[in-house]
Amino acid sequence: MRKGSLLAAVASCAVLVFAPGSQGRTADNPVLTGTVGPGFVISLVDSKGQPVSTIVEGTYTINVSDRSSSHDFHLFGPNVNQTTGVTDTGDTTWTVTFGPGGYAFLCDPHVGGVMHGSFQVVPMTHLAAPLTKKQIAGTTPHTRGKGSFTATLTRSDTGSGTLSWNLAFTGLTGPATAAHIHVGMPGRSGSLVLPLCTNCPSDAKGTADVPASALQGLLTGRMYVDVHTKSNPAGEIRGQVYVQGV
Repeated sequence: MRKGSLLAAVASCAVLVFAPGSQGRTADNPVLTGTVGPGFVISLVDSKGQPVSTIVEGTYTINVSDRSSSHDFHLFGPNVNQTTGVTDTGDTTWTVTFGPGGYAFLCDPHVGGVMHGSFQVVPMTHLAAPLTKKQIAGTTPHTRGKGSFTATLTRSDTGSGTLSWNLAFTGLTGPATAAHIHVGMPGRSGSLVLPLCTNCPSDAKGTADVPASALQGLLTGRMYVDVHTKSNPAGEIRGQVYVQGV
């Protein structure tokens, strides 16, 4: 199979297996490992040793081990074209930034056989919620509080996800006793779905596991974030979660 036709094929398919995305410094980048040889084998695996099917856009560190002087490890796709030499052997490290699209890796001298693979790169999902007292259901609290919630969502192959979030606020009537994500449309209260923090400082950050049953509501504006205080135990500031860029 020619490289052009292989890339066209991989661009049209996607498998739901997601991994962490963009980071700044090389030491913080997610790590992938590419291996070719010594036999007629080639692979690209994640940090858990699982074959890469789909990853989130971002910058990755790729440790490549070329174990044969008759093979190369060639990685290519949108704005990416990295390869080892066919006659070279040894280990090398690449820092590669992937954008959304289809990518492939192969051994050029033996691409017509089994020495090739492909994967898909998907966009990160960004979420946000401006927090104000006016969004509290029922009586509006007496507060000067306001805040913001931002997050990125990484989905897994099981249909669940991981939320990496940041919470900031100011002007509350007292310390924030807790912050949660609830199910509910604007103007209505709903049950707690995801606890974020207790005794929360401003500029709090963390991660939360999102069950598959909650994922659709989170992505379609049917959930909200609220911050609780002693004076307003039902919530002092609140904001509906929405997907940024949509």
